[in-house]
Amino acid sequence: MGMRELIEKGNVTKHGRQFVAKVLQLQADIAQAVAMGATPAYRVTLEGAGRRAILRDLMADRAADRARIQAEIEAEKARYETNYFKDLARHDFEIRQAERRYMGMSDKELTEAVIHASPGDPNVHDVLLAELRTRDMEAEVETFRKLRTERHLSEPWLETENGAALMAEMKLAEHVEGGGILLALPGQDGRLSTAAVGFDDVVEAYSNDGKDNEDE
Repeated sequence: MGMRELIEKGNVTKHGRQFVAKVLQLQADIAQAVAMGATPAYRVTLEGAGRRAILRDLMADRAADRARIQAEIEAEKARYETNYFKDLARHDFEIRQAERRYMGMSDKELTEAVIHASPGDPNVHDVLLAELRTRDMEAEVETFRKLRTERHLSEPWLETENGAALMAEMKLAEHVEGGGILLALPGQDGRLSTAAVGFDDVVEAYSNDGKDNEDE
């Protein structure tokens, strides 16, 4: 698969599409200027000014995307909490069950519970944390606190279909060193994989009518 095809299939963000469109428009403007007799010096000036403007716009567009996504994540959290309190009795029962379950575990079993913890009710995770502290298992406390952050264990709203999609969007809106965008690529395990492409990658991919990269 050539670079152009990768870009066209994986460029799924708003700021990414705007970036590619602006790069291609700049190249068209440069080609038109050259056709009308622009000097090499003018071409360099036009390209440099255009590149700087596009990269400034990209930073602003990416920031706007991230702000939108974060607002939608907060809305997803609010929906989760509303539904949680609608079924408070069931959740309270599950918390009490977790208290009895963790109290009945050996230290080794508690360590395994930490290692294999999955996203869920933050209150259940608090029960596990409390039991670890009761037994002075400070190493496990630190491990669990770290995993809680890394795996978003206590943010179950990110595990909903919409929440997972928003997190994928946020990943694609991460900063790319040197200026550029992230493409969405299917990973071998079905999870989102990304690849960075910059200004020059886009120019090369769309040069020569897209024949810059032959399919393997």
